[in-house]
Amino acid sequence: MNCKNCDFPLQETHHYCANCGAKVIRERISMRKLLRDFLNDFFGWDNKYLTTLTSIVTKPDVVFINYLSGVRKKYVAPFTYLAIGTAFAMLIFNFFSEEYIAVSGAMNSSEYEVINQQLGHNITPEYVEQQRELNIKVQNFFLKYFNIITFLLAPVFAAATRFVFGKPYNYGEHLVITCYIQGTLFLSAIVFFILSIYTIPSLFMASSAVGVFFYLYAYGKLYRLTVGQLFVKFLKFLGIMLVAGLTIVLLGVLVGFLMSFFH
Repeated sequence: MNCKNCDFPLQETHHYCANCGAKVIRERISMRKLLRDFLNDFFGWDNKYLTTLTSIVTKPDVVFINYLSGVRKKYVAPFTYLAIGTAFAMLIFNFFSEEYIAVSGAMNSSEYEVINQQLGHNITPEYVEQQRELNIKVQNFFLKYFNIITFLLAPVFAAATRFVFGKPYNYGEHLVITCYIQGTLFLSAIVFFILSIYTIPSLFMASSAVGVFFYLYAYGKLYRLTVGQLFVKFLKFLGIMLVAGLTIVLLGVLVGFLMSFFH
């Protein structure tokens, strides 16, 4: 008997190929086997994704230190982990696209109102309607290119954490950490989004607060920061995130304006 993958000679008692490591398959494919394999691969405790997820939530510093020091087989690769979280979020947000736009509109309405008041604009019903239509276009654009935007923003967040927390980790290592954190936060955002659909739309805003807290929690454990040190980092981090958030909002408004202009 030879291995079906690499044609290496095998004994009848072998369960794995000694050459390529592939599992020896003896039974035919059936619906029962497909279901069993799916449950074992996706929900099994030995699943790398679930192992990585639970470890990041409970011991993020251990995951980061292990992966950066060369322990790779135990965890899902950072970009793959981010891609999985992005895929889950994109699937849910697009499936509930109308609810997502409504919830995002409820969040952005207060932001627009504050900005408009600071600029001295008179808020009229017509202007409110224009803002609503603009928000719908922006959110549709965001949903359409959600995966691309996510991977474009990851280097930005990594640069922010590199600036706030600095050495001993370089930019590439901060990018790895960012991918793990963002991939986890997408699952948190999904939970808050679903809750906001059936409760209070503004509850979705809590996911942003959870995101900031989790960043501080993960980096605080990684750098072994005291409460005082963590608070200083928080103020620095908050300032950067506020600037970045405002930039993203303004870019979103600009994109929506250009889309409406060319249509």
